[in-house]
Amino acid sequence: MVKKYNLAIRGAGPAGLLAAREAARRGESVIVFEEDREVGVPEKCGGLISLNGLMEMKVSPIEKIVNKRIKSGQVIFPEGERFEFDLSESNLIVLNREEFDKQLAVEAVKAGSEIKIGTRIESYNELADRVSLKTSHDEYESDLLIDAGGVVGYVNKEGLLPATQFVYAVKDGFYDGIMVFIDKNLLHNFFGWYIPLGDGLAKIGSAGDQNFAYKFMEKNLKAVSISGYPIKVISSSLVVGGISKKANTRTLKVGDAGGQTKPTTGGGIVSGGLGGMLAGAESIKGTFTDYNKSYDDLFGSELKRQLTIANVYKKLSNEEILKIISEIYKVSNKLSGKEFDFHYYLVRRLALNPSMLKIMAKYIPDILKELV
Repeated sequence: MVKKYNLAIRGAGPAGLLAAREAARRGESVIVFEEDREVGVPEKCGGLISLNGLMEMKVSPIEKIVNKRIKSGQVIFPEGERFEFDLSESNLIVLNREEFDKQLAVEAVKAGSEIKIGTRIESYNELADRVSLKTSHDEYESDLLIDAGGVVGYVNKEGLLPATQFVYAVKDGFYDGIMVFIDKNLLHNFFGWYIPLGDGLAKIGSAGDQNFAYKFMEKNLKAVSISGYPIKVISSSLVVGGISKKANTRTLKVGDAGGQTKPTTGGGIVSGGLGGMLAGAESIKGTFTDYNKSYDDLFGSELKRQLTIANVYKKLSNEEILKIISEIYKVSNKLSGKEFDFHYYLVRRLALNPSMLKIMAKYIPDILKELV
């Protein structure tokens, strides 16, 4: 006998679980299919988000899901130039992603959702009045289907950036803030990163395959006098190609699958999570016809601006980026409020300063156009 639901969801990551929670809270019958055998595992994310974003997803920052609160950060260039920024007003935290995902699963289940782990959606077919789908174990029907299955569902393959992240056991030089390593000569379109987890552990990575990322990070860690050894490696792809307009009448892609990630960093916990929440809320309409416009109003215009920023970054040299960061530092060494999630607020604030406006007009006029 074919099992029937109002909403079926592929993927038990933040976007999928938040969609499930919101739909179930509105009385929809919801089932979530997760192909891995454990929610939150394997973890592929840096986990750096703002408390503002966490609150917008209506998740309480309980102790077990917060690894670290971030107060400072550095931007580092290959010739040794370093700029340390005050992040105490930015409300940045490092999530324990495994615990975070499990907490969202609890909230989805308490709302009334079902979760099937170790179950893959093999195929689905959108019909006029329903979606039929076949899993690795059974057949189902649902009024609607949300694909929150991650990177594999993203249609713009040119918008994927291979990346590798290591969990490091730090021997010497542990830094309590985040670091961004810029070296356009070695890594033209992206950057390296260091995210502290506390207790001598840090997530350290860059774009590229495992061999390139290891050499790139070893070079940069040596320059800042940090030593240690990787104890875990995570290879995946970042979605940096922008939103994929894939909302049909009864099927929809959210999170990484829908390109709801920041093109500047590949991060998508908040932008994808809010996309999932919106999808769950709109599922009660019985159609996703209005979803694209609703998401654009919520976060889409910001991601379009960030795509412009990312494309400009690719064109700049080390020297030009150094000049821009140096001017930003003179204007303000603080990042606050929504500026981590909404880069538009940061760009607009900087553009109000005459000296910074002059630099932006020279080096990054395309970004200024986004303010007009």
